[in-house]
Amino acid sequence: MQKILHLALMASLAGSLQCRSTVSAEDSQAYLPQIEVSEVSAFETVTGNIRVGGEITNRGDRPLRGLRVKIHLLDDSNQLIEERDFKPVSSSWIPFTSDDPLEPGEARKFSYRVDNAPEEWSRKVRVEVLECEL
Repeated sequence: MQKILHLALMASLAGSLQCRSTVSAEDSQAYLPQIEVSEVSAFETVTGNIRVGGEITNRGDRPLRGLRVKIHLLDDSNQLIEERDFKPVSSSWIPFTSDDPLEPGEARKFSYRVDNAPEEWSRKVRVEVLECEL
C-alpha cells in the first residue's frame, strides 16, 4: 500500500512539474518587458572581488520562476568587450541565485562576481534580460 501511495505521489508531482513548463516560449518572450533591471553598477568588495550588482523587479502579474540575463562589460567608450550569462532567479539550485520565484511587484537585489575581468574593462556595465521562465 505504501508503495502505491508513493508512486501516486510521484506521478502527481511529475504532473505538476509538467504544468509549469506548458507556458509557451511566446508567452515568456512577451512577458520580458515586465521585468525591470535597475541600479546596475560594478563595485569592488572588501575582499578585492569585483562584482556587478543591481535590482530586478517583476512589474507583471505572474511569478517568475527563472530569469537569465546577459551582463555586458564595456570599455571607456561604451563598446562591448565581453558578455557573461547569469541566472539571478532560477527554478533549480545554482550558487548565488535565488530559487524562490520572483512574485508580481517584488524586487530583488542580485550580485554577480566578475572573475578574470578583461584589462580594458572600465567597470561600465549594461544588463540585458534574455529569457524568463513563468
